[in-house]
Amino acid sequence: EGRHAAALELLEAVHARHADDVQLLALLGAAKTALGDAGGGRAAYRRLLDLDPKSATGLYGYASACAAGSDDAGLRAALRPALAADPGNALAQALLARLQELAPGEAAARAWFEELNQALPDNLALLEFEGRRIERQQGRQPAAIYYGGLRRRQPHEQLWALREVELWQQAKEPAQARSVLVDWLRWHPDDDTVRAQLAAMMLAAGQNADAKAELERIVADNPTRVSALNNLAWLLRKDDPRRALRLAERAVRLRPEPRILETLGEVLIAGGEYVRATEVLQYAALRAPQQPSIRYQLAVALAGQQRKEDARRLLKELLAGDTRFAERSDAAALLKKLGG
Repeated sequence: EGRHAAALELLEAVHARHADDVQLLALLGAAKTALGDAGGGRAAYRRLLDLDPKSATGLYGYASACAAGSDDAGLRAALRPALAADPGNALAQALLARLQELAPGEAAARAWFEELNQALPDNLALLEFEGRRIERQQGRQPAAIYYGGLRRRQPHEQLWALREVELWQQAKEPAQARSVLVDWLRWHPDDDTVRAQLAAMMLAAGQNADAKAELERIVADNPTRVSALNNLAWLLRKDDPRRALRLAERAVRLRPEPRILETLGEVLIAGGEYVRATEVLQYAALRAPQQPSIRYQLAVALAGQQRKEDARRLLKELLAGDTRFAERSDAAALLKKLGG
């Protein structure tokens, strides 16, 4: 409600009765820091760390309070144990950036980071921070090459492969991105997350046979992976509509999101079940009215039922603006076919 002073007063009153509750200390530290009392935040987190010296919440909270109070020396000292305890913490990158901001100059910043690197060699947070610096200062390709080096240096760390792929894709080098995924899977064949990304990349490139092979393997190993079920159902909708329907229905049961419902609608259209497709797509369109592709598929289902006037009206609404969507030319062709 914006009643910050009252909230803090209540917290402090409870804390007075439960001085050693670590969850309460974490909440009190966060509140004091957020409300501009960095010293009070540090005190609360310091007490938390007295009770639980290895608490990542306490370590990162104390570092955050130092950052909020522009205490560069305190932040430097606090970051080292925090990064050692949990290099993947969501606050790590922001705190490293704040440390760089607080440095009195570039030379001091370099010295501070070198000190951290020597104390924590191969720390994931520090390596990631360096990668983002290279991307910012030199561009995506040099950063992708940097992450490729990390991938070879730490061959079991998935993060480097995913970051390298992301950067090659952003640099519009899909062949490089694909080669990274293929190489990763050669050594980590059970990594369904990366295999699903490879399959999605193949789908986008129109390499349907290759994508199908990857998706079949994922579904065989993990029959509850929704993205694989959804994409495989879409691929099979014309060649094997019965199996496609089973896969799509399973995906919807697991995650009834609009995009998953849209695939089920397309599968039903491919199988000639226009009435049920209309019901599914109407529900999806209500859930995601901003998605023109769902409304286009709904128009197809309506046209399949010979509800031409309803389909024409929907297509005209879709095409009235300048919204871009993949099926726009198909929508225009369908409207023309329906006499629109």
